Amino acid sequence: MSNNTTDTVSLSLCESKSKQTTLGREFAFTGIGVFSGTEVGFTAIPSPENTGIVFKCDDVLIPAQIEFVEEVPNRTKLKKNGKSVQVVEHLLSALYGLGVDNALIDVNSDEIPILDASARDYINAILDVGIVEQNAYATELVVKKPLGIEEDNTSIWLMPDINPRITYFLEHQHPKIGGMSDSLLLNHDNYRDFIGQARTFVTHEEARILIKNNILGTDDESLAIVVEENGPNHELRSPKEFVYHKMLDMIGDISLAHGNIRGHLIGIRSGHFMNRKMARLIEENIKHLK
Repeated sequence: MSNNTTDTVSLSLCESKSKQTTLGREFAFTGIGVFSGTEVGFTAIPSPENTGIVFKCDDVLIPAQIEFVEEVPNRTKLKKNGKSVQVVEHLLSALYGLGVDNALIDVNSDEIPILDASARDYINAILDVGIVEQNAYATELVVKKPLGIEEDNTSIWLMPDINPRITYFLEHQHPKIGGMSDSLLLNHDNYRDFIGQARTFVTHEEARILIKNNILGTDDESLAIVVEENGPNHELRSPKEFVYHKMLDMIGDISLAHGNIRGHLIGIRSGHFMNRKMARLIEENIKHLK
């Protein structure tokens, strides 16, 4: 059962006090695509103001917007005119989390490399090339009244708040994951130090099913945190790394609707599917403001 609170929502778009930004110079990555199992890569290139984040797949430009999402499980995929790129959420999350408004992502395949399954390498690259202020002002989406979706045992909400904030409640049946939560101001420092460092996690049983069904293109368990009977196969970077990775994904997916949200984003047992439903709900509400 789904309950969308569209009738009680009040959002406003306003000019931010901050100017738009882009990258100081380009950077590139290559690595394994966890779904293709092959080497993939991209180059991130500075982009003019008011262009947003755009993926270049051969001669097709795919804006990082919710209308171009193709629904697939376990990751986020964009598609336009027969071209597609998947596993975009970690890179999008890093760009949003550090406040990069405009960039062109020129890909050489249909997948973004998984790297260490977090946004850490992207963060380091963005900080290394620098973030350049542009002339035009950014826009803010200000949450005036609650906006939320409830479905089965999960929900995701945007609530009014004077500052951007993110909260996540995790409940997992695996005893080595269990239940945990955290709430952070969504600023560049917290993104860099906590959220962006957090890696994808999966139980050993879930990983075996994905490999058996040919969903994953590799069985290299070093590419993510695999939680086995005795615990994770990697030492955790934080006691709440699982929660922080859920926040990381949520930020990347929600950025497909609108950047610079001033409000409190709350996820309760939500994942990619619910994140994208929220992005669509935000976009529907934004259309009424234009």
